[in-house]
Amino acid sequence: MDSQTLLTAARRWRAEHMIKSYVHRFSDSWLHSALMIAVVVVATIAMVKAIEVGVTVLQLDKVVVTGQPSR
Repeated sequence: MDSQTLLTAARRWRAEHMIKSYVHRFSDSWLHSALMIAVVVVATIAMVKAIEVGVTVLQLDKVVVTGQPSR
């Protein structure tokens, strides 16, 4: 094996290693951050929609009970 072949193999190995390293860094930091931002955005949209539409509250009619108390 000549030095040129070794150099080419070393460059190829380093390029593959750098790609794997970049993907690992992306999945650890950027993916986590992106998911947290998505959760915050969805929660914010839900709160805004709830404020705009209002929360449904049940109103019961008043009931008057007449008669003699039971013993």
